[in-house]
Parts: sequence; structure tokens; C-alpha cells
Amino acid sequence: MWLAAAACTSTSVARPPAPPRRPGPTTGPAHDPDLRRGELPSALMRKHELAAIRDALDKMYAHRKDKEERYHIDEDALFGKAEDALLAANSWQAIDAAIYSTLAAFHDSHLVYHPPQEAAPARGYTSFRLGLTTVLAQGHLLVESSELAGVAPGDEVIAIDGKPTADVLADVVAARAVSRPEAAIAAFAKTWTSVLYPKGDPPRKRRIKTRDRAGAEHDIAIDPHEAHGKHEVVAVAQQGDVAIVSIKALEGGKARAKAIDETLEKARAAKAIVIDLRGDRGGVDQVGYRVVAGLAEGKARLGTAQILAAEETIARRPSWKKLVVGADGWATLDITVDALPARYPGRVAVLVDAGCVSTCEVVAAALRADVGAVLVGETTGGSSGAPVDVTLASHAVIAIPTWNLVSAEGKPIEGDGVVPDVVAEPTADALAAGRDLPLETALARARP
Repeated sequence: MWLAAAACTSTSVARPPAPPRRPGPTTGPAHDPDLRRGELPSALMRKHELAAIRDALDKMYAHRKDKEERYHIDEDALFGKAEDALLAANSWQAIDAAIYSTLAAFHDSHLVYHPPQEAAPARGYTSFRLGLTTVLAQGHLLVESSELAGVAPGDEVIAIDGKPTADVLADVVAARAVSRPEAAIAAFAKTWTSVLYPKGDPPRKRRIKTRDRAGAEHDIAIDPHEAHGKHEVVAVAQQGDVAIVSIKALEGGKARAKAIDETLEKARAAKAIVIDLRGDRGGVDQVGYRVVAGLAEGKARLGTAQILAAEETIARRPSWKKLVVGADGWATLDITVDALPARYPGRVAVLVDAGCVSTCEVVAAALRADVGAVLVGETTGGSSGAPVDVTLASHAVIAIPTWNLVSAEGKPIEGDGVVPDVVAEPTADALAAGRDLPLETALARARP
């Protein structure tokens, strides 16, 4: 039997960690650092694994038709190429890469391949920082903050390790596993300055080239340093009559949901609220929906989902057993959350960008529809899917999106994203002056 049910909690579940995208040296081959995955599978086993993946997509993948039309995918040709790559693979890294690239062709951030636990070193990873953070603005990678000598906020990063930044970003877009290219670039801008290495392995030295505000170019050598400390995921700050609520992630369980409830309760005392969801990669729906519940009233709408309700899907989602499934195999689910007796009476502005994806996008659209919030920033990532996990014979896991979601505003999210009311993005001048221009714009729209 090639498929097995995986435990499911919500639209986000615990999964085996994948190796880092830019791993440092390891004691063994990449994607099998501790030599625990055993011998490479036979040609027959590889064919069976690929057939199992395609069978699961056939039965459970809700975005399949739209993706094939949107990206002109010939599925037979795609899987034919995948089989050739799998049969030619002579390492676990090549096997994983063949599956990664096949699923990435659908440009779906919820359609994900997770290698088995053994693909990561048992000793774990150490996180290192490069000493700066960056943001993307009109195609330019700008320095947001810096601990590096000779690098200041507002400077542009024009090359990374000798490669022009424009080429680096083009490669990110070409290899993207997300629907909108802007979402892939936004994720890169946020994450490339943080790297993982197996514990005990030293990080490699890095180089960047920057262009300062006067037009001068600088070559900067970087010795990555070990990361220490953690940032608050949910926080509130006061600026005059406005409460600024920052929510960096919607993952977790009851503790995270409680933190959101308590934070919004404090924020409701202010005359206006700005909710900062920039870079929020989503998480568990039941956690994210608390943001809407804390500001709306009664039964607040979050959207409508068209679910591809195959037996395999329902088996992994017991809460969907009572859905009425049509002859075409699809079922409709109206998504609501029990909110407060009284809606928040003040103005609400919500900050979003292309890094806001999945549950984050559902929440942003619902706040506009249910609370009348003004959305400020950039179009969101365009990703939704309610994935369920399918465990393969190799113990790897495929997460497969099972629904097409229409937001509370009546618009699809997957592939399109949520469009803001007011466009605002960082500028080099504002960063150099220490100003957060999108936040300033949101504050201006929220103030009475």
C-alpha cells in the first residue's frame, strides 16, 4: 500500500522538516546527512512513488484544473519528465529535487513535498544571521536595517555572493512554488539574510555589493553570526489614539489564539486600530479567525469553500463528514466565526503585502468585508488551499490543497491575492530616514 493517512489538526499540521534551502557542509551526502535513509529505491519503487503522487493529485487536488489552465501544464508531459528525472537520480538529493520541481510547476504554495525526518540531521540546525534585513520595493532589494559597517538603511543590495541581485530574483521567480511571482520575491527578501546550518558546522562567509544613497558601490564581506533571542509574534503598541497590533504568524494552538484574543481586547480601548499583517505566512485557520472574532460581531463571514470531497480527503478531515457532496464530487462549506456581541466602533486599517499568504489573506479580506477595514500596502500572495497530508511509502509527505476558497468579499484568493484599497510600499528615502512609509499611511487612514 503506497498511501497512508497522516494526522490532521487543521489547515496546518506538524510535518517532517525539510533540509534548509542553503545548507552548509554536512557529515554525509545532502538530504541524508546521517545516512539513515538507506539504499536508494529501485526503479520500480520510484515509479510506484510517482504513481502514488499523481493518483493522490487526481483524487484530492482542488486547484488542479485552474493551475493546468493558468500555467498551460501538460500533466502527462510533466510526469513523464519527472519519471525520467527520478530514474536518472543517483542520490537522495536528486530524488527529492525531481519531486520538488514537479510539484513546483503548479505554482501552489500549499502543494508541498516534505522529505522524511531522516533527510534532516538528527543533531538539528543552528540559525545564523547575516547582519541586515531587506525589503523589496519596485523591484529593488533595499536594506531595511543593518548591523554591518558601511551598510545603511535605504541602500540597495545589487549583488549577492557575486551574482547580480536582478538575476538572483529572476531565479527565485523561475523556481517558485507559489502562485504570484511577487510572493516568491517577498519571501526571499525576508528570509535570505537568515541561514541554517547543521549544529556544529561553521557558516560560510558571504559577500554582498551595495549601492548607497549617493550612488557609490561597496563590496561588503559578511561573517554570519549565530542568532539569539526571539521576537514577539503577537504584540500591541500605542501611537496616540491608535493601537498598532502586529501579528507575525497565525500558527500554533490555543495559546496563540488566546494571545490574539487578549491583544485585541487591549486594542479595542483605542479610538482606532492598525493591524500589521505584513510578512505573515498564515498558519492554522482557527487561530487566524480569532483576529476577525476580536473585532466583528455575531456570525462573522470568512468565506466560502468549494471542497473536492474525495473519500481520502474526508478520512483526513473528520469535521467534513457531514458535508453534502454533489454528483461531481464537490461540496460547499460556508466559513464563519463566532464574534463579539458588539463590533469594534472605531476605524481599522490593515497592513498587507505579498508576504501575507493563506490564512493571513482570508483574515485581511474578512476584516474589510465584516468590519469595514481599509487595506493598505500591496496585493497579497494569492494562496489558499486547506491542505491535507498524504504519507508515501518512502515516509515522505505530500501536502495537497483540497478546496477553492472565495473570500468574504466574494472573490477568489488563489492565484489572485487580495488587492489593497491604498497602495503603499517602502522607499529608499523613507528607509534612510528611519520611516515606515506603509505604516504611516495606515495610521493616517485609521486616525479619526
